[in-house]
Amino acid sequence: MSSAEPSAHKSRNAFISHAHADNPLCEPYAQDLKRRGLDVWYDLNNNPEGQMLAATLQRELQARAALIVFVTPAALASFWVNLEIEAYLGLMAQDRTRMLLPMRLESCEMPPFMNAVTWIDAVGMPPSEAGQRIATALMMSGGRTPVIATTAQATGQNALALRLAQEAHEELLASHWNDVITKANFALNLPATAPTVGLCADLALAYASLDRWAE
Repeated sequence: MSSAEPSAHKSRNAFISHAHADNPLCEPYAQDLKRRGLDVWYDLNNNPEGQMLAATLQRELQARAALIVFVTPAALASFWVNLEIEAYLGLMAQDRTRMLLPMRLESCEMPPFMNAVTWIDAVGMPPSEAGQRIATALMMSGGRTPVIATTAQATGQNALALRLAQEAHEELLASHWNDVITKANFALNLPATAPTVGLCADLALAYASLDRWAE
């Protein structure tokens, strides 16, 4: 996955990261943003096919000028939400025109790195008001103003890739084949990730265990 040029970003497009357990809560907020003409990518299905999901997330994260995180206790505990945030922080470290915009929808303690950026407290706020605040924040950023925290700059893609490789191996030992495929493919698609024999072997064993020989 190569880094896109800043000029390719649009100030009014965004990736929405949320916990799928929160679909009923988050859907009205996502729909309000779409009604405002914002180009948002919002996944309701959580596709279980590891390779397809990893490739889709990589492509959509790369294409978006902003990452909106719908913050709830479930989101903070979600593997996928944390993976999307870490991956996007890595993209922000390469391109400072990108924007991280957390929006708290349920009472919970915000992680320190979220307190280091501008975030919206929307607990109890109608979707229309929350949507207006998001739209205003995206318009003000315009895809040009650096809004990255120093903690985001320190987040390396290599560290994320190493952690995912370790987790993929642990999933292999637990015979969780689809999880192996998802995490290994995500690691391999990160920028500057050098494939290791161990990671490729774990991926091959997972495919073989699912009789997906061609892959």
